Amino acid sequence: MRLNGAELILPVALAACAGLARRSLLRLLFPLVPAILLAAQPDVSQAVAWAGASVVLLITADRPAAWRLLVAAGVAAGAVVAGLRPDPLSPVPEVEGVIALAAAVSPALAAVAVAAVGAAALAPLRLATSRDDSVRDAAFSLVTYLVLTTLAPLAGAFPVPFAGMAVSGIFGGWLGVGWLVSLAARAQRA
Repeated sequence: MRLNGAELILPVALAACAGLARRSLLRLLFPLVPAILLAAQPDVSQAVAWAGASVVLLITADRPAAWRLLVAAGVAAGAVVAGLRPDPLSPVPEVEGVIALAAAVSPALAAVAVAAVGAAALAPLRLATSRDDSVRDAAFSLVTYLVLTTLAPLAGAFPVPFAGMAVSGIFGGWLGVGWLVSLAARAQRA
């Protein structure tokens, strides 16, 4: 079984990073580490999704605007570098083209698949109204990441999360949601 490390780790890393205090230096600087790794790999869909979700975290960070802007520029540069490098992996129909395969069998089945993928990507919004800053930040950053990875197949041969034969997006997305739920439970106990 092959797994995509970025799809497995990034959602939970976002939720964990959002769980850090808004003033934390680690919360400010951590987004640069995955951005550099994604640029080196390269993984364009993950780099763009990570950049978008990181910007959400950076907006809410309690640090000077110049520092947040500098880190956001670094994360965005990582996504640009990833986009300029050729992807060494060839697309596989059951991963990147799963919606087209479903549409070939039944347009209704494809519509159900698209609706299910969209609902899964928006699931963290359920906790976006929390009174706890870290839970709200994690929910919005996770939704941003999941929506961007969900939309990525519209722009090229990228895995469709929560569908197809690629299990990394499924496991990673739900691990991120699980961490978000644990943040919410901890906030409720406090």
